[in-house]
Amino acid sequence: MIYCFKMRNNADKGDFMGKFDGYLLLSDIDGTLTDSKGKLPQSNADAIHYFQSEGGLFTVASGRFPDFIDGFSSSVKPNTHIIGINGTVIYDWQNKKDLVCRTLDEKFISLVYDIIETRPELDSVYISHRFDNVYIPREKFAVLDTILEENKYTWYRAMFCQSPDKTARVHDWLIEKYGDRYSVNCSWDSGIEVHSKDSGKGAMLEELSRIVFPKGEKKLTVAVGDYENDVSMLLSADIGYAVANGIECAKKAADRFTVSNNEGAIAAVIEELEAEMK
Repeated sequence: MIYCFKMRNNADKGDFMGKFDGYLLLSDIDGTLTDSKGKLPQSNADAIHYFQSEGGLFTVASGRFPDFIDGFSSSVKPNTHIIGINGTVIYDWQNKKDLVCRTLDEKFISLVYDIIETRPELDSVYISHRFDNVYIPREKFAVLDTILEENKYTWYRAMFCQSPDKTARVHDWLIEKYGDRYSVNCSWDSGIEVHSKDSGKGAMLEELSRIVFPKGEKKLTVAVGDYENDVSMLLSADIGYAVANGIECAKKAADRFTVSNNEGAIAAVIEELEAEMK
């Protein structure tokens, strides 16, 4: 598809009305926005530029730390705040400041001890603060006290890692034990993330919508994802899209389906949204 861009300048900004004004499009990155090699398809880049030039707000929701955006892509950037650390932070990347943070309570860290003692399947644990992970391999589980004493941070999430064939068993156990108090979801086939109950990509999509549309200017929120940690935002959006390569729970949560991440899924979504205006 050939896109015709309408570039805004400062003089026009207040009067310009693009066809996507009031639209907020939120995409997962790995397995959704980028292809299987981790590259941004040119079709996605072109479509995002067009969407933005027509007044749409495009951003990403990722398990990555928010600062990744500085080096993410030279061809396209979000034109609003991003969601990072699996929905525990809304980050104003242009002004380099956090707008919303949802952290783990102190009680959860004590639960980490119980979890690593109870689940022999675990190979390692990562506990994330705002800027990095503290990595704890199984051979260091016995000295977790010392590791945490040396790393006094506010914690955002914990990630429990095991071989893929054991993930479902640990995942279901964590939900049964702690699902009433914490959000539990898989973000890849050997990793299970636990974060505060009031966080997640869906909760942060709702927060972000309130921030960017403070006067009720919102027309439509659209989310695109592929994995379990995307489910909450697919449910929270006005329209949730699952990519063709998405796992079953993402597809069940979605309102619609689109092409795979290797076929320019975001471009396909934008084209469909535009076609519905005609």
